[in-house]
Amino acid sequence: MIEYEATPGEPGPPPHVHRTFEEAWYILEGEVVFVANGSEEHAGPGTYVYVPRGTPHAFRVAGANRARWIGVFSPGRYVALLEELGMLLRPGAAPDLEAVARLFAKYDSAIVDRA
Repeated sequence: MIEYEATPGEPGPPPHVHRTFEEAWYILEGEVVFVANGSEEHAGPGTYVYVPRGTPHAFRVAGANRARWIGVFSPGRYVALLEELGMLLRPGAAPDLEAVARLFAKYDSAIVDRA
């Protein structure tokens, strides 16, 4: 389980898929747009979003305020993906997509063309 926070304009992840784990999100503050299988869901406080393994998805903060949400990964060892991803991303700098792709591969995940 993790707590995640992002601000409007901060890039979310590129469209990606996890082959061996599920994730679920519970929105605490703000609004987050989740894109999965080509459709968008605007999620505000109290919204629960479930992403089954194998589902292409991405997300971004919508609106003018920061968003905060809880994420649950199953199995839980995949939380390490986000911990390592946080070490790759630098504020104000574009992400190194090749490094992100290598990290995703390490955790049975891949960047895809669209969510």
